[in-house]
Order: sequence, then structure tokens, then C-alpha cells
Amino acid sequence: MRCLLMSFGLLVSGCSIQASQDLATAKNLVSDNRANILVSSDIKRTWDNIEPSVLAVCRDAKISKASSGCTFRLEISNAHTTKPNARTWRGTDGVVHISVNSAMLRIFRNTDEIAFVLAHEAAHTVADHHGKVGHKNLSGGFTISHGNSQYMELEADVIGAVIATNAGFDPVKGARLLERLNVFEGKKSKTHPELGRRLETIARTSSTLRQGNSVVID
Repeated sequence: MRCLLMSFGLLVSGCSIQASQDLATAKNLVSDNRANILVSSDIKRTWDNIEPSVLAVCRDAKISKASSGCTFRLEISNAHTTKPNARTWRGTDGVVHISVNSAMLRIFRNTDEIAFVLAHEAAHTVADHHGKVGHKNLSGGFTISHGNSQYMELEADVIGAVIATNAGFDPVKGARLLERLNVFEGKKSKTHPELGRRLETIARTSSTLRQGNSVVID
């Protein structure tokens, strides 16, 4: 597995990429029950494939900032909502929960997208975002201030791309999911960076890894 060498600051640059679908189309995807929609077994199988990479990165002292262990548990939430979502939090027992709701499950198009989302959520633990700022919220997750959250999301995108790549997945292909998710926001997000900036960061990280180099997160 690759260690991290390049400054994270070099990976963040802005560009403008428009979402390819409007909100109505995206919501139709969520309610669609066609046979080609991926099911929870695909999520679990993909997690089994990337978990070794997640654990390796989480336990690598050169990379990881995780301060409370690297035990993960994947969960599929059946909450009734049309808004796709994935989230992570650390329980009182120290276990990191990664939860993907059923609305998200129904818009996945391939296992690269699944791997990207799971790796991104796991990356929040690797970067110790749980322990940095904010407080627990009533849903069991954590709330972070807007000023820090955009950097954290970019950091999780970079680490997630490393995790996905090391597990044999394509993070650039996986990140295409963000274009569809972006239409659900309806307005500029206060907690997540602009879409183009995220896609550019992921693309540059992937290119660096493909060239046999490594990335570093300061």
C-alpha cells in the first residue's frame, strides 16, 4: 500500500462542473425499482472488498489521525426518505458506524460508486473528524462548524480516493455519483465544497496514484 507524500494543499483547485440531471430526474431514480438497481448485497460485498484497505490506511501511522481505534460496522438504514444519504459516527463502544440509507442505495449505478461512498465515510475516521470539532447530534452523528467542514470533506475525498484505489476501485468513476447527489442540495451547500472542486481534487489524487506517486494529507 502506498504511503502519503504529496501535500494535500496541492490537490485543491476549483472548477465549475454542472450536475447532469435535474432534481425531478434524480428523485425518479430514488423511487425507481428496476431490476438493474444495486441491492444491499452489493453494498456488503463491496465493503468486504474495501475493508482491508480501510483498516490498512486507518492503522498506518504515517497516514491516520484516528485516535480511538479502527473498528468499523456497516449498516443499511431503511428510513423512509427520498433524499440519499450516507453518514458515519463513532458509538460509545468505540465502533465506527457507516450507514447508507435506502434512498442512496437505489441511485448507485456501479460498485465504484459504492466503494467511493464507503471509503469517503471511513476516511472521516482516518482523519479523526469525529474528534476534532463540533458535538454529537440527536441522530447519533456529529455536527461540525461550516468553516471547517468543507476542508474536512475534501480531506475525506482524498483519503477515500486512496482507500478505493488501493482496493482496486476507480474513485473518479465512483465520484460521478456526486453529480447526481448534487441536485438534491437545491442550493449551495454550507458544509460541502463546490462540486467541481471535489471532482477536481479526486481526479488529481487518482492521477497521482496512477503515476506511482503518493498523496499526503497535512
